[in-house]
Amino acid sequence: MMKWLFLGMCADSYGLNVARLAGVPDSVLAVAKVKAGQIRDSVEHSRTTLVRKILNVLTESPLNRALLVELQRLFASNQGNNDTESEIE
Repeated sequence: MMKWLFLGMCADSYGLNVARLAGVPDSVLAVAKVKAGQIRDSVEHSRTTLVRKILNVLTESPLNRALLVELQRLFASNQGNNDTESEIE
């Protein structure tokens, strides 16, 4: 079985739970939770901005638009397997 790694943020992080179990004070955990949310929002905003810029470049020519349509078709056909880990037989 082969596992895949993907670049980007982890969907779930257990760092705050581990810190809580380790006895980190609630006041520190509260600040960490706020900071983690700010970082997540910032990364998501950057990702969205980058995707929009890429789409603008891709749609500037008919050939690029055709490639984008094909990529969208392929992506849609693979939507059933959206796990972060995939198995190769």
